[in-house]
Amino acid sequence: MESNIFDQRLFDLVFSMATTDGLTGLLSRSGLLIYVERLLLQGECEISVIFADGQDFKLINDTFGYEMGDLALSIYAKVLMASTRNRREEVERARNIALGSEAPFMPLVYVLADSRLDGVGRWGGEEFVIVLPAGEHTASMVIERIQMGFDAFASSILRLNLGSATGKVKNIADFYALTRKASAAMKVAKAEAKANPEA
Repeated sequence: MESNIFDQRLFDLVFSMATTDGLTGLLSRSGLLIYVERLLLQGECEISVIFADGQDFKLINDTFGYEMGDLALSIYAKVLMASTRNRREEVERARNIALGSEAPFMPLVYVLADSRLDGVGRWGGEEFVIVLPAGEHTASMVIERIQMGFDAFASSILRLNLGSATGKVKNIADFYALTRKASAAMKVAKAEAKANPEA
């Protein structure tokens, strides 16, 4: 019996390492895909995808070094988490509802895979993806909260370029298509920001 418990906890630990980004503590890309797959177990659903890209991130790395680049990524992640339904107390509440307060360790992706919490992950490099089981209005509010979160920093260099897309998703291919739309919207916003730096 003890061996089975140990094996399960070891599996959960390895699985968590595979689905969680080690630097930021967010879901990894594979973790986000599992999150979406679990949302889709209920069938076709409407989701919003927010695609975020570190503004001037290369400048941070080149000017201040990779240690500051890592710090910037961590700050991006904290602002994204604080702007979505992923605050620590909400994660703990969902975990306790799903598993009980005395439940053993459980990978983050299992805890988040329901409509009570949003999926926030590092897509790669300085790119992040937020998955909201909600419509366009909610996505707009989340983007506004993210922008307000960065307003708290005195340095204008700590910013994210943001774009979003909303649609019906019934499989992972649909999710990738929606993510590409959100990425394209982010690139448009990025180009507009460069063209109008004072806006």
